[in-house]
Amino acid sequence: RCRLKSSLASLERKYPSNVEELSDRIGIPEFPQLLCDFIGEQLQLRPQTQRRISGSASVAPPVVVSRSAIRISVYHSATAVFRAPSDLSGICGMKRELIRSTPNWRRCGARRDCVFVQTDEGEQGMKAMDVARVLLFFSCVYRGEVYPCALIHWYARVSGAPDDNTGMWIVKPHYKAHEV
Repeated sequence: RCRLKSSLASLERKYPSNVEELSDRIGIPEFPQLLCDFIGEQLQLRPQTQRRISGSASVAPPVVVSRSAIRISVYHSATAVFRAPSDLSGICGMKRELIRSTPNWRRCGARRDCVFVQTDEGEQGMKAMDVARVLLFFSCVYRGEVYPCALIHWYARVSGAPDDNTGMWIVKPHYKAHEV
C-alpha cells in the first residue's frame, strides 16, 4: 500500500480565477457543476454539518455552493511523494514523482500524465487501483478553505485480469452511456 503526499507546483497565472471563465477556457461545460458538487460533498463530510435527531445520526441537507464565491488557481504539475514497499531502491521505499498536465510540453503539444488512484483498500495490486488521465491541476478557495484538486478522465479496465501476452492490464477511456 502506498502512502501519498502531493503538492501543487508553480502557479500558472494565465488562467482565469473565475469558475465559469475557466470552464470556457478548458472546454468542459460541466466543470462548474462538478466543482460545486465536490465542494458541497467536502462540506457535508465535516462534523459540524452533521446533526443528531432522536439519538440517530443523520446528515444535514445538501450544501448549496455559490459559484461566484469560488476562486481558482491553475497549476501544470504536482509532486507526489509516496512509499512503495515493493521497491526499496529509495530510502525505505520512498519515491517522488512529478505529474504533469500542461497544454504545451516542449513546444510539441499537450502532455497529460496518467495516474493510479487507489479506489479499493480491500484489494491488492492493480485491483485496488483505477487509472486516470490528469486534465487539470488546480486549487480552489471557498469560504477561506483551500481545496487542492485534479480534474481527471477515468479509464476502465478491459478485463478482470492482465493481458496473457504482455502481463499488463489493458485500459480504455471510460465514457458515460450517452457519450460515444
